[in-house]
Amino acid sequence: LNIKIVDGSQLYAGLQSGEIDITQQTMSDIPQEDYESVEALDNVDVVYGSPVTNQSVFIQTKNVPDVKVRQAMLYAIDRQQILEELLNWEIIRKVKEAVSIPVIGNGDVDSPQKAKALLEEAGWDGSQTIRFYVNSGDSTFVNAASIIAAEWAAVGIKAEIQTVDFATLMSVAGTEDYDVLAVQYTYAPVDPYP
Repeated sequence: LNIKIVDGSQLYAGLQSGEIDITQQTMSDIPQEDYESVEALDNVDVVYGSPVTNQSVFIQTKNVPDVKVRQAMLYAIDRQQILEELLNWEIIRKVKEAVSIPVIGNGDVDSPQKAKALLEEAGWDGSQTIRFYVNSGDSTFVNAASIIAAEWAAVGIKAEIQTVDFATLMSVAGTEDYDVLAVQYTYAPVDPYP
């Protein structure tokens, strides 16, 4: 058994050539733009399973101390829109059929108004700029971050997206030098009873 570590962008070519025999969901990240091409390969059987990797977004509470501002940030994000405009709905459908998971999304048309009201209650003046760090190696989430920043702007929150490599992102995560930080992370299943 030979194990090879490659960038996600190299997985399709390796599967196509036969150089790679198997990828495993917690160890390989096939870029979304390659999904249809991988499915079309005659030498590959594609199996959909439960997602194990999440995009986690952290708000630095020391830099954004008002809970109403943090709540407004969340209300302003239309998760359903991100799914519809950014992600491959055919793939989402196949994953849902394989594992019976719901697609999350707020879909509440009143959410932007709630966000604006919370910002007004918090006395948010809109002159601050939120520093939003994301992994430059995750093109899908870089695009999602742009959508999120636009949604925040629509309610009065300015955001500056900082795309950095993973090592830099983890270095920044250990400091207080960010306002919002997003990282793709695999959470191990946990049995809550023990």
